Amino acid sequence: MPAHRKLSSNNLHPDIRHVWKRSVLFLFAAIACLSALPVDAQTGNADDKDWVSLGLISYDKKYRIRPGDDFIIFNIQNNASKTITNLYAWIYKYQEDDEGKPGKFLLVNNPHRGGTIINRVPHRPGSRTEWRFPLMRGNAPQDPKGLFTLRASPKSILFAKTEPPRPAQKK
Repeated sequence: MPAHRKLSSNNLHPDIRHVWKRSVLFLFAAIACLSALPVDAQTGNADDKDWVSLGLISYDKKYRIRPGDDFIIFNIQNNASKTITNLYAWIYKYQEDDEGKPGKFLLVNNPHRGGTIINRVPHRPGSRTEWRFPLMRGNAPQDPKGLFTLRASPKSILFAKTEPPRPAQKK
């Protein structure tokens, strides 16, 4: 090739042009896949020891329950990119042995009854909201000193079909 001819994709051999196009397409696909991954700021505080990440949601280990109550309140963070409209979760009461390992799990709620948002509607992406889950009759704890945990499947988290409008900003 003469020294005065510039190198461009049109001057390349047909086999090399094919490789060039494929590598550019691969690069764009890789960038698109990496940009779809969640950002640490969006998924919550990874350093926070009191929060447990379940993927689409995270929950605070510090729950609220009083003696005689037939519900438990968990603070939940939405890690998804859509607004959560309903959440079906499994609440377990458990005990820890002498070594601190959990055991003797007892399901204390009906997972077919969803939780209720307490303080904010709707539960937008990245926000933290308190959810109240009803406990089954007979499994309501008499002493709230028991240990409780929350489990949720990605299929048990329901999202809004259309995003609700943002509240008007005060001027």
